[in-house]
Amino acid sequence: MWRHEWKINSTWAYLAPLAILVIFLLDLWEATHRAPVPFPPRIDKVYEVLEVMWPLVLGLAAAMPLPLEKEQGTLEFRLSYPRPLWRTVVMKLSLPYVFWAGIGVGTALWLDQTYLSLTPGTAAALVLPPALFLGGLGVMASAVTLNALSSQLVVALCWAWDLTTASRQSGLLALFPYLMRVEDLNLTVNRWLLTGLGAAMHVGAVIALSRRRP
Repeated sequence: MWRHEWKINSTWAYLAPLAILVIFLLDLWEATHRAPVPFPPRIDKVYEVLEVMWPLVLGLAAAMPLPLEKEQGTLEFRLSYPRPLWRTVVMKLSLPYVFWAGIGVGTALWLDQTYLSLTPGTAAALVLPPALFLGGLGVMASAVTLNALSSQLVVALCWAWDLTTASRQSGLLALFPYLMRVEDLNLTVNRWLLTGLGAAMHVGAVIALSRRRP
């Protein structure tokens, strides 16, 4: 069943978010190893990859499965299934989330071997809260609009706003406090709030889809 779901939801569009991360990693590699005077490892560069770029990949990828299902003309049929709607959503999201996790493991291994390494706890605190928030935003927007492009635009605008304002205009919802060194912020509250809102938006996506049931 899972294999069938992944097959029908596979699309080359998933490579677009991956390309963003790959380009960034190649730029980091060039600057580290091929520059006339290679710079020493800096933790900020790890933050840029794990806290900023990797969560964006999930947000963009998570916005695609539900609109793709509508384009294929099978969403209404699936909504009529006599089974809990949350199972349908979980199956739809399993591909981008597994895809994202695979990218992350590969990225973390690359950073560990070529640049700097972090403890698993620190890496989780960097990655998971903003990733779950952006992923939830992408899923929620796609459940409401059923349009991949507009949903990805919502994610990109939220991400870009926090990045361009250096996480200082978002209050407790700052996505990148480690990279931006936001000092007047309770990081524990911030991390749990982003995680909770991300989970709530996933639930909200199920509720939005339930209203489309015949």
